[in-house]
Amino acid sequence: MQWRLKRHDVGEMIADRYRVVDFLGEGGFGAVYRVEDTLIGGMLACKEMDYVCGDDPNAPPRAELVEGFRREAKILHELRHTNIPRAIYIVTPVSIYFCPKCAQLDRPICPTCEEGGPLPIHITERHYLLMDYIAGETLEAQAQDGPLPECRIVAWGIEICDALSLVHTRGLIHRDIKAENIIIDEKTHRAFLVDFGAARYDVDSRTSNAPVGKYQTRLLPSSHTATLGTYGYAPPEQVAGKPEPRSDLYALGMTLYRLATGLDPRDPGELLEMRNHPPNAFNPELSDAFSKVVVKATREALSERFSSAEEMARALREVVEPPAPKPRRQIVREEVTESLPPPGERIVCRHCGTVHTGNARYCQQCGFALFRSCPHCGTILPLTSRYCTGCRADMLSDRTLQISSARGGSGRITPGGRRSGPMAPMGRTPAGLTPASLTPASLTPGRLSGRPSSGHLGGGARRRITSDPLQPLVLPPLVGEEHSTPFPFLLKVLLFLAAGLGVVWILLVPLHPDRIAARHLRKGIALKEAGHYARAEEELRKALEGDTTRADAYEALGYIKLETGAFEDAISNFQEALLNAPRASTYVGLGKAYLEKGESSKAVAELREALRLEASAEIAELLGNVHQANGEIDKAIECYRQAISLGDAPRNAMIQLASLYERKGWRIFARKVYEDYLAVYPTDIPVHRSLGRLLFEMEDYAAAAEVFRRASALAPFDAELKRSLAKADFQLGRYQEALTSWQEIRELAPRDPEVYLNLGLCYRTMNDYDRAIEYFLQALRLDPTYERALFAVGLTYRLRGDLSEAWDAYQKLKALNPRAATALFDVLSGRETPGRKGRMSVQADPFPYR
Repeated sequence: MQWRLKRHDVGEMIADRYRVVDFLGEGGFGAVYRVEDTLIGGMLACKEMDYVCGDDPNAPPRAELVEGFRREAKILHELRHTNIPRAIYIVTPVSIYFCPKCAQLDRPICPTCEEGGPLPIHITERHYLLMDYIAGETLEAQAQDGPLPECRIVAWGIEICDALSLVHTRGLIHRDIKAENIIIDEKTHRAFLVDFGAARYDVDSRTSNAPVGKYQTRLLPSSHTATLGTYGYAPPEQVAGKPEPRSDLYALGMTLYRLATGLDPRDPGELLEMRNHPPNAFNPELSDAFSKVVVKATREALSERFSSAEEMARALREVVEPPAPKPRRQIVREEVTESLPPPGERIVCRHCGTVHTGNARYCQQCGFALFRSCPHCGTILPLTSRYCTGCRADMLSDRTLQISSARGGSGRITPGGRRSGPMAPMGRTPAGLTPASLTPASLTPGRLSGRPSSGHLGGGARRRITSDPLQPLVLPPLVGEEHSTPFPFLLKVLLFLAAGLGVVWILLVPLHPDRIAARHLRKGIALKEAGHYARAEEELRKALEGDTTRADAYEALGYIKLETGAFEDAISNFQEALLNAPRASTYVGLGKAYLEKGESSKAVAELREALRLEASAEIAELLGNVHQANGEIDKAIECYRQAISLGDAPRNAMIQLASLYERKGWRIFARKVYEDYLAVYPTDIPVHRSLGRLLFEMEDYAAAAEVFRRASALAPFDAELKRSLAKADFQLGRYQEALTSWQEIRELAPRDPEVYLNLGLCYRTMNDYDRAIEYFLQALRLDPTYERALFAVGLTYRLRGDLSEAWDAYQKLKALNPRAATALFDVLSGRETPGRKGRMSVQADPFPYR
């Protein structure tokens, strides 16, 4: 029998910040709520870890449950992906007595149980995991209505593959992928992979910086969770306790099978059918490509599955976007019209005598194009001609046509090769007209009578056609008319002559020197911008050979010399450029060259001249940097203020001005500059940190807490921001908020003794001396020479009344810090009386809270 803690009611606050809005259900570790963040707004999903107890021998110890809960939070914190929700882990202190016999919450002694019963369990912490709330249904809920459309399944499968690619890259294995652990956002229709409670780190990837290979991950040893997973979704190697990344791909394949067919792999009978048949055997609407992807992903043999999540994603993308076929040489043919012979009519090639059907257009034996002969005048025509070019007769008026493959000539052909009357129908071949007599010798233009030939009607039709229809080849276009116009030939001749004249003009007429110099200059500047300084210098020298007065060429050379460290050459080039055309950019380059040489006075003079020519925020900021490097704080402040007035809130100038105000002790002005900066750039975390620190030093703790709270909302996993926020809340007397912040920091920095010291201070101010001493001792276990922890634990022992323990702490502190030991001695001897919460006077406290 197992008992669980009482659930939170709707409206109840968690950690004094998150209001319970709704109870969503129960997961593998505990209850799940929908909560509202009352501090910054927005909905979150909150998962609470159950305290499982009772007589179940297989129930995991509480320490292992807590470790698994923390591991899931750490995994979700490290995985930043659009298809994985973010999470944060918090712990709230409670004092609850839980009776394992009657499962009631009551006083330390349960009145409902008879004497001699089990002692109630004292619960001091409740653990929560806060995640992004995804409004939508799980894929398991959607699969209850039957198979889903293939296009939606493929899209969600690609998104989960992308998420798994990141998971496997970080050396992790999810181990429990199924339809219930994939949620679809009802607004964006994006798939989210959830429930990383069963995930495990790869040992090698957590202890070295070497990249994780495809399948080098190993399952961490665990006494109770070695075979976590769901029956039907877990592959054989995971059931055997040896999961790897391809195990997740198997589970994802079974999930896609479930969505596409409606079969449930958790049912043994349906699982057997799924392993023996592809998905389209149960859903004929599925494509073969999708079924092949699912079958390959769910192979029992590891070597037969996809090698990685990226490969599976590519295969799924090819289902909806098939790869383009390999390019083939296009078969160019004229569109067949209604004038073609009817299908099934026997036609004979005049070149080789091969017999074809009525829809043939090229001879399959010799490759020549097939032609027809007009039944009225004997003119040889292409198959697609509707009207005869000789007599303009309609070719559809008489089906008694003779087909020819002659390359020229016209007229009707007799067995002897002479012109005669209308040809005999194709079904009755005239006597003497046999395939043997239809030879190339008998079909030459000299043997044909009638109108003279105007050229080859077949063009390049001598290319052979094979019987394989997939053989790539190029066929000549069929010509629709017998006579061709000479216009295209003349146009080609004219274009050729024009191109020749252009080449002659380019070769004989030289370019103007200015144009040559401009071309070299453009090329040199482009090479300089690309970082090819040697080639750029060569081009710029050529430009100066054509025109020695080009200031821009000298300036570009100066910047090249400045980048390569030749400062003397840079100065000479800049000065030469100024002789031809004084410009602000040239003065800036000259000032930088003087600054690199260490001649700051000359650099300041050149930069001031540049600022006079061009009132620019960049130049004023650069001049301020020079004054600041020289220790001229007042002049630097003047330049930064000028840069701010000239530019549109220059970031570096505002930050430098605020830091100089702090150095001068003008905290009010520094605060004003920081606030103006954040009004323009509200997401700059370092400036938030600087402003909060300044406000803390000014003892404006409320404003400092507000600044740190805004920064923590922008970077929820920044431990330093949480430290500053906790200290500000502590100074304001908001001890519960400070305690919550330090508990979150403990999850991010579990080996930092300062965290445990501040947790103890929070508990001491809340008069919980036992918990305070426990955290002080934990800090000393991490650092036995931690003076603040020794002083704090001695003072807390004095407040609790344990004088012997307090004197032991005094003896240890005396060997490390005699001054602090003297202050503790005054407390122990009664000379100094601390407050109930451990507060001392400023003069007597050797470690003021900062």
